[in-house]
Amino acid sequence: MSSTKHKVVWSGDEPPAGQVKKSYEELLDPMAKDFDIDINLIVCHGKKELVPEMDFEKFYIFSMIAPETVKTERDKIKELVFGGKKWSMEGGQADILKIVGDIPKGVEIIKDEADTPIAMVYDASLYFLSDFPHCKNKEQLDRSLATFRYVVDQATKTDELFRSLKAGAEEKGKRALEHALSKQFKDRLKKEESALSSAMGLYEKYTTNLTDAQRKIIATEAIISAIQQNISHVPKALQKKWDSVKKLEGTKMYESISFQRNCLKAKTTMIYVQEQKKTYRLGEFEVILSFDGNIKIHSLFKDRGVAQDHPHISSGNPCWGNMNGEPQKRIAESEFDVALVEIYTFLNHYSKDGGPYADIGNWPEVSKEDIKKETASNEEPKKEEEELSIG
Repeated sequence: MSSTKHKVVWSGDEPPAGQVKKSYEELLDPMAKDFDIDINLIVCHGKKELVPEMDFEKFYIFSMIAPETVKTERDKIKELVFGGKKWSMEGGQADILKIVGDIPKGVEIIKDEADTPIAMVYDASLYFLSDFPHCKNKEQLDRSLATFRYVVDQATKTDELFRSLKAGAEEKGKRALEHALSKQFKDRLKKEESALSSAMGLYEKYTTNLTDAQRKIIATEAIISAIQQNISHVPKALQKKWDSVKKLEGTKMYESISFQRNCLKAKTTMIYVQEQKKTYRLGEFEVILSFDGNIKIHSLFKDRGVAQDHPHISSGNPCWGNMNGEPQKRIAESEFDVALVEIYTFLNHYSKDGGPYADIGNWPEVSKEDIKKETASNEEPKKEEEELSIG
């Protein structure tokens, strides 16, 4: 059984008063415990910039905002009907967003018993269209809590949200990976569609260069078709990509690997570098592969004694040398496992060519006996964990 105490966190432009927070936390703490997940409540008042970078390890509840794919406009409501009762809305609780136009695919609308849309479920998050936490007195608080209970009860009946809340760590990680793969292909699709539009413009404007423009149109249309097929094949490729990355976890290279919504994070094992018959301990590193191709590598070694993360890394930014562009290319091609192996090789390397950020001598020197002892001590807990899991 997990001993982790999951949190209920408020944020936004006008978080509610203490008594309101306390009432909601008493309501949500059991939910966070039951579903084994942190809950973030964000008061937005229509401000999209308050929506944070989301990951699948938390459950997000938004007040008075809709997903980016849904068009809305500000409106007022006089009452809501649920539980066989009419609830009069006044003050800030009467503020609501009205849906404009069609409902995009993947958005599930939650309505009151009078058919008024009051919330929606999208991408495993809950979006309230009204300013439900706005409370000035006990009567408004009772109305707020009743509205919240009704919406949550309806929302957890939707397949997507219930499945997401019940999902384990591996399923959440796979969802993050699927999101990343789809995003990569969709971003590439936008670029190629832009290239196609440019080529068509070139075709129309420069009739003397018809051959080149026609070739570009044909080639780009073929690329777009291939990318569209890749997007449709993401679910099929998901397990293969997942397995190829996860097989590196718990090896001599990486202790842990996890997928987030916008990046992959990995923690290396202890790094040792040999230079002129001496061995130096550089510590462990956190590797962050953003799905847009950006790579950050941070030292987790508190006793390194220098400002730099590594002789060839400063402030998390690697100087790749003759490897320049290779890990980024692997990320663009969704070959995350190859990128991680290349980065591990890079971390075990030291060269004076080109001038490193810091001399290797700034890191502690260790003997072969020290390394054997450290390796053995690191393996002991793993062995104990295996015995406990068997028992």
